Amino acid sequence: MPDSALEKPNFTVCYEPNNSLLRVSWQGLVSEEELKIGYETVLNLLRESPVNRILIDFSKRKIASQSNPQSLFGEIFLEALHIIGNTVFLALVVSQEEYFLTTAASRFENFHQADNHYVITEQFLTKAEAEAWLAEAC
Repeated sequence: MPDSALEKPNFTVCYEPNNSLLRVSWQGLVSEEELKIGYETVLNLLRESPVNRILIDFSKRKIASQSNPQSLFGEIFLEALHIIGNTVFLALVVSQEEYFLTTAASRFENFHQADNHYVITEQFLTKAEAEAWLAEAC
């Protein structure tokens, strides 16, 4: 059972202490402001809780902004890595279109100078696949 959960109309953040797992789910039309609020919530949870696995599901998310959310994600991701300061396994559940157009390696190629020794990323089409990978990861 999750230790804490925050549910908003377009995102859910949940920490599972038994698994050192942070789950983030996005759905529906999401504004840039909602992205900022959601990822700030994630950073606050990371500051309070030891995490070595993160599952982010944005397979059902649509961005309501013309700007690319990748720069915001990049900023938040680097800060998250700094907070964690250790090896982290990151599973991304993406839409079918995104799965075939990008790879986890290309998505994170700009993050090689992170504070962590290892950031191990993989992307999946389903949450079940991501969960299975994370379960085997540690």
